[in-house]
Amino acid sequence: MLKKSNEELLMDDNGEGCGHYPDSWGLLAEKGYQGAASMVRCTHPKNKQRNVELTLDELVRNGNVSSDRVLVENVFGRTCMLWKKTHSKFKWSESTFDTFTGTCLALTNIHVDVNPLRARFYKTVMGRYASIADRERTRRALTQRRYRRKREAQTAPDMSFSSPSQLVGYHIPSYRV
Repeated sequence: MLKKSNEELLMDDNGEGCGHYPDSWGLLAEKGYQGAASMVRCTHPKNKQRNVELTLDELVRNGNVSSDRVLVENVFGRTCMLWKKTHSKFKWSESTFDTFTGTCLALTNIHVDVNPLRARFYKTVMGRYASIADRERTRRALTQRRYRRKREAQTAPDMSFSSPSQLVGYHIPSYRV
């Protein structure tokens, strides 16, 4: 299950436990699986010993492990959400199961690319979308303003002359009293 294939053995692997288990992949686990590290390559948060506080390095490591576990949970959550939304649309058959599963996972990967799993990256992407929307609103407002000015110029009476006598063919008679 966690055994690496021949191609995967050629990949660089410098994670926790790579020295003890060079031919298997790592497993992210909860604190409840403290004994699993003796059987498989396992990464889990460090437990606090009785009457001993964790060091700063151990606290940072626990935070990183928990953060990685949250990412894995988010991927599974998104996959399950997509699966729930799409499974009722297709008729189940063994011939289409692999295609359907592959499509769900591919769509999850696309969704992760568009909306990253870590909050700070997600905020960056959403900020980029907001700036694109603001830029589009500004462009549209300028276009509408330009249109309105042209329309007003076309419909407004011509006020370029200073008196009615400047109108062509218009003569004001003078009366002497």
